[in-house]
Amino acid sequence: AGEVQAAGKTPGLPNVFDETHACASAATRAFLCTCCVQTPHPEPFRMTVTFDVKPNLRVNQDRKASGGIQISHDLGNDVTLKIRASDNTVRGGLKTDDLHVDFVREGHFELNYDIGNNAPTVVLHTSAGIKSKTLRMKYRHELCGKKRSSVEGKMAVDDKNTATLTVDTTDYSGLDLRACTLKWNHQLNDYTKLEAAWNFNNDTLRASVDHRVDSHNRLKIAYGTGDKNGSLQWTNKDLGGGGELKVTASSMLTCDGMKRMPTLTAEKTWNVEI
Repeated sequence: AGEVQAAGKTPGLPNVFDETHACASAATRAFLCTCCVQTPHPEPFRMTVTFDVKPNLRVNQDRKASGGIQISHDLGNDVTLKIRASDNTVRGGLKTDDLHVDFVREGHFELNYDIGNNAPTVVLHTSAGIKSKTLRMKYRHELCGKKRSSVEGKMAVDDKNTATLTVDTTDYSGLDLRACTLKWNHQLNDYTKLEAAWNFNNDTLRASVDHRVDSHNRLKIAYGTGDKNGSLQWTNKDLGGGGELKVTASSMLTCDGMKRMPTLTAEKTWNVEI
């Protein structure tokens, strides 16, 4: 303080603290100097965008490989943007083959657009109470192309059983049993779930057994009597970090099919920040 009074100004301060401010006390000028020097600069604005990236790889029975990717982003208000593409999108030059854009709000609606075929699809969800049960309804309609449509109703019968009825309403001319598919899910215990679906159109059955091995691993075995295709799927929640890893092996369970290499599919989800 003695140096400030002797000099009549504080060294190192801007010109605003010159001799015209000599009337200010030494303590006041020292306080202003401290504030000027110690005031921090504001932090630059930074924004982080998070994506879920899920690549997949498929090797068929002829040992030909193909792949694809799905990128998802949460837009807020429970709405998710999904972009899906395969290697056909970039093979031989960038194009729109197998390029899809989806807007999804779980339990409400889905807007799916197949850019390559210029074919949008709308999926609407709703629910209704029937006594103490909840009937969950889903209507799906393709606006272009084959213009297929369907109505699905799903209800939990009790704590262990769920029934799902799907009716194909394409070119609808009246309720027909052969347009229906009935699916039944049964929770056998804490580890195992059974599922069976009967297609009345071609009288075929598809059944599966889903078993939780431990807190990180699941195994699912499925078989369909129509295409005679069987599959074994392994799901892991821990390996490699991020989301689930799914590896599936599928094959035609016929004499010729069993002699060939099964089709292998692997997909993994990672969380990416930009």
